[in-house]
Amino acid sequence: MNVPIPRAELYNGFLEKNKNQSKFMTPHRFKKKMLSWCEYHKAQYNPQVFDKFGRPSADDKRGGVEYFTIANERY
Repeated sequence: MNVPIPRAELYNGFLEKNKNQSKFMTPHRFKKKMLSWCEYHKAQYNPQVFDKFGRPSADDKRGGVEYFTIANERY
């Protein structure tokens, strides 16, 4: 928590622990599930990222890599 982690690293780690999910869980679906998990547990998803209008944005892409940051109240 509270640390940006590359999306591919999280996704690959998930597939390593859940090998039978590889044909059902696409990277896009994985992201949607992460967003739902954060909403359910009242965690913030990428709280440090804002769009050009100053609104929170779901995408944290830097240098061609997408990052996920799941933050609690201490972030």
